[in-house]
Amino acid sequence: MGRLPVTQDAGKTGNTPERTIAESAAEWLIELEDPGTERLTGFSAWLKASPRHVEEFRELRLSTISFFRNLPEEAWMRTGVARGYS
Repeated sequence: MGRLPVTQDAGKTGNTPERTIAESAAEWLIELEDPGTERLTGFSAWLKASPRHVEEFRELRLSTISFFRNLPEEAWMRTGVARGYS
């Protein structure tokens, strides 16, 4: 679906640097679902570029884990369509 590349420049989107870092962290979380050598190399470079990248990815990952751990049992059985995906 037309996601921006994880290397998207903040100036091109008009986003603040903080929002761009958060969006990049979210995109990396998705990209790492099926990691390959090239993706892992890119992710490693992104993390090394700034301690803020490390912290943002860490916070996102911890919030994702917390979300799923605290999801009510009945929520796992729900189905539906969101943005065209079922």
